[in-house]
Formats: sequence, structure tokens, C-alpha cells
Amino acid sequence: MPAVADFLAQLPTALRSPLEYVLTSFILILWFSGVQILIYLASLQKIDRSIYEAAAIDGASAWETYWKITLPSLTTATVINAVYTIITLSHFSENRVIKYIYNQTYAVQGGIGYASAMAFIYFGAMVALLGIVYMLLMLWVRRGSR
Repeated sequence: MPAVADFLAQLPTALRSPLEYVLTSFILILWFSGVQILIYLASLQKIDRSIYEAAAIDGASAWETYWKITLPSLTTATVINAVYTIITLSHFSENRVIKYIYNQTYAVQGGIGYASAMAFIYFGAMVALLGIVYMLLMLWVRRGSR
């Protein structure tokens, strides 16, 4: 592991901080990626193999097959994964907003009403974020289906 530490020490701070975060959080990232990976695997298995065979007969390269067949077939799975990821991470116990609502408003100030109001504001923000992400991804799906 010293080779990785030496490599990270040579990077500028702007690159080092996110890279250190990803490396130290790699297990956590894999932990939260399990369902999404399964959704993508199930979607990949549902793509009809005859489409790939027809593309190969027409002379399509692997790169063209990926961009013209595989990726458009995964758009619905991408929408589902985006919504699932936002919902999962919004109520994760290590989420800073959840910690703030509990630690600062409920535990310290003792106000269950204030904590409840903060939770409803957070809920509204998450619904708005989900709506925006869903609309953007659906526009992307419709644009790609033309």
C-alpha cells in the first residue's frame, strides 16, 4: 500500500481529496451498488440476442453495437437505478442531513416539532430532486428513442 500513498502524495490537492475519498469508501460504494448491479444484469439478460446477431451480420462493430443496441436498451434500468440510489442514500444513517436533524434539532434543542419540520423540508427537497432527475432522464430516454 505504500506505493498508493506515494502516488497520492504527488497529486495536487484538488485531485487527491476525491481520489482518497473514493479509495477509502470503496467498500461502502460497492455495498450500495449491489442492487443497481443486479438491475443492470437483469436488463442486459433481457436484450434479445438476435438483435446482436443481426447487427453483426450488417457489419456493426462492437463499439456501434454498444452505442446503438446495449445502451439504449438500458435506459429504463438507468432511470430505475437513479431513483433507487437517490432514495437509498437520502435516508442512510450516515447522511449528514439526517444526522443534523437528529443530533442538532431533536437531541440538542429537544424540539421534536422542529426536528419534524426539518424532516418534512428535507422530504420536500428529496421529492423535488427526484422529480427533476426523473424528468431529465425521461427526456433523455425519449430523445434516444427517436
